[in-house]
Amino acid sequence: MLHQMPEVGQLIAKHYLRRIRDDERLSCLLALATDTGYSASLAEARFRFERAKQTRDLVGHSGAVAQAWNAQTKDWIVAISHRPGQKGSRVPSPLTPATFERLSNDCQWITAHVLRLTYEANLSDFIDFTGQPVEPPLPPCSPEDGEPVPYRVQQRSP
Repeated sequence: MLHQMPEVGQLIAKHYLRRIRDDERLSCLLALATDTGYSASLAEARFRFERAKQTRDLVGHSGAVAQAWNAQTKDWIVAISHRPGQKGSRVPSPLTPATFERLSNDCQWITAHVLRLTYEANLSDFIDFTGQPVEPPLPPCSPEDGEPVPYRVQQRSP
């Protein structure tokens, strides 16, 4: 936007994009996808984004985070100290080290959509190390090795 429309692009960036709130980020992405006729499915994007954000907020605002051995399941879990009632409604349970890897894959999937969407909207150009233009790949409907999504969420449209 800054290259194609320098004056309005700079104004929008200064007043809105640099100070965008977490709860506005995904709405902007979905609006851009609608306006540009984005070719990939973002049906799971809102749920995955909100779940990752709630988990990040829980961990980031906790009193303490530790890895603990669960004798019942014979597996490592992540123990988080937080105030009662403060756990996000979409935070996966139980939290294990592998949960964070799957949530990381979800976030990388969202980032891949952002890159592809800015390409399709002609807001970004991509080149390889030799300077040749490249097209970012079209992300799949669900991230590979991501945190599972409840069935009812997969059926919703963006």
